[in-house]
Amino acid sequence: VAGDPTNLGPTYASMAQLLAATGSQSGQPTTRSLSATGAAGTFANADTQANIAAYDGTTQHNVPKAFMDYRNKAGLLSIGLAITEPFWSNVTVAGQPRDVLIQAFERRVLTYTPANPDAFKVEFGNIGQHYYQWRYVSGGAQTTPVPTGAGATATAAAQQTATASPAADTTPPKFTSAPEAKNLTPNSFTITWTTNEPASSELLYGPTANYEQTNMDQKNVYSVDHQVVVTGLTPGATYHYRIRSRDPSGNPVLDTDDRSFALPAAKFDGTMGSVPNITGVSVSKTTATTFTVTWTTNIQSRSVIQYASTDQLKTGGYDRARPGDNGDPLGTGHNATAISLEPNKIYRFRIISLLPDGTASASDDTGIMAIGANNNVQTMSEKQQLKINDLTAAQDKISLPVNISFSTDRPASVIVEIGPTSKLGGGSYYGKTTDYPYPFTRSLHTVSLTNPYPGTLYYRVMVYDELGTATSETKSFSP
Repeated sequence: VAGDPTNLGPTYASMAQLLAATGSQSGQPTTRSLSATGAAGTFANADTQANIAAYDGTTQHNVPKAFMDYRNKAGLLSIGLAITEPFWSNVTVAGQPRDVLIQAFERRVLTYTPANPDAFKVEFGNIGQHYYQWRYVSGGAQTTPVPTGAGATATAAAQQTATASPAADTTPPKFTSAPEAKNLTPNSFTITWTTNEPASSELLYGPTANYEQTNMDQKNVYSVDHQVVVTGLTPGATYHYRIRSRDPSGNPVLDTDDRSFALPAAKFDGTMGSVPNITGVSVSKTTATTFTVTWTTNIQSRSVIQYASTDQLKTGGYDRARPGDNGDPLGTGHNATAISLEPNKIYRFRIISLLPDGTASASDDTGIMAIGANNNVQTMSEKQQLKINDLTAAQDKISLPVNISFSTDRPASVIVEIGPTSKLGGGSYYGKTTDYPYPFTRSLHTVSLTNPYPGTLYYRVMVYDELGTATSETKSFSP
């Protein structure tokens, strides 16, 4: 109904519970809420624009002041009468969670977002585009309408048209492992899981089962191995969470179980013997597309490095991770290498040192260790570009994945970018953590991905080694 196209909800169907006629509540605040999954709740907000200011007697629904004022300007014929009660929901807008007031009218669905600039606080949803996506793209209806009385000839023609091109993918991914809460520190945690096909990594979480926050940093990154890092949390607090993944066609799968855990209560400083004390952090090696971090701990532990470009951190969090080098052995001396980076670009990293029992410390958690500017690394300039050869795409059957194959003149890691047009924009496929071990060992590459488009798939590959990078031309594949 509202927010970015990647939202799971609230949906139009979930608003059915607000269709019943209601008495006038003039002057009262709007306290109803619907979660992304359609669960009803209450919402406390002091915004007077959400107070009821009108009552549509014909349809017997209340209208908040923000929507009444907007309708007075746009005209009743443009908006129509209210057909549901107003409600609040937390949805993702431009990649950020926002509290949004929503109400359905006869001809529009209006939204009020207090955090928007004044000129854009009240907007109306593009119901026509939403219907088109549901009816023709997401598989909301499967049959081709035939005009009444058109006869057998028209029916046959319609069926022929319907089967002339591959059907849109309407099958959501499947979880192949249960989510796990890992790397618990007083101020952060990591959730991991796997899926049967490349999909996004999304997390709903919060102090209650209403999941007040979402992490959508990897909504356009598709992988079968999933990891979401959440930082800046309250020590000792209990957090509830649910995982969600979408394939490139937008088909979502949502975990049905409410899961929760408590973060460690203490802000460990490494002297209590409870968690590893991280010291001696340094960047031992920097190349055009990698850097290696070394450090020591006072007790034996395993290691993970989480990293992101400073551009990514402005809008999200750490979106990449690598285990410790050489198989991540248990020890007190550690090193881990970030790979597949862009030359001459600034990256930030954090270290997780993890005990076998799951207790962890993080290099930038409050009270553990602040390494300041030392955890910013600028990669070097490119020295020697890679060469990409024999780039092709093939598919045995329409129902099977598309295999993109190519070679590089020396071992490298790979990212594949896809889209519905030559401008791409459909997201990126990252390989498994184990696909391209460091140091790089593979120069023949095959990436299998689900074609999210019923027609032509556009793609290009990007490859990385320590000396440089290469990006292929944008190519297309038609089933």
